[in-house]
Amino acid sequence: MNKDYSNTRKWLYFLLIRWYRLLWVLSLKFWIILLMLKRILPFIVIVGFTALFSYVLGHNSRKYFNLPMLWLLMALSLVIQIFAFIPAAIFNTERFYDLVGALTSLSLTSLALFSNEKADLHEYLSALLIVVWSMRLGVFLFSRIIKKG
Repeated sequence: MNKDYSNTRKWLYFLLIRWYRLLWVLSLKFWIILLMLKRILPFIVIVGFTALFSYVLGHNSRKYFNLPMLWLLMALSLVIQIFAFIPAAIFNTERFYDLVGALTSLSLTSLALFSNEKADLHEYLSALLIVVWSMRLGVFLFSRIIKKG
């Protein structure tokens, strides 16, 4: 009663090799996706947290273009920072980081001030001080980077 199991063994070996290759490909794809998520996930978390934070704090705030003002300020700051990041990533430089921070501060202050039709002297004075400080700090830090090279 000695049966020949060579065909069965070949078939099992063939299946094992196929499964091993399939698992290898799936694990390779998993690691590639994980590496891509590792780079993208912090951006998604930061944008999500910022959107949630601005929603919680700004859903009852003043509206501009029928949107909460805090949402518009958040969106503007993200757009400015993303557009500044693109050339910085391409050229692998941080030379304009401080200048873009000052520009973001100026833009957000201007939008917040000029969208308010009921702004009083206190708000204009606060905005003026923010603009002066942002310009002073941005120019100082940018000139220091230019001098260092």
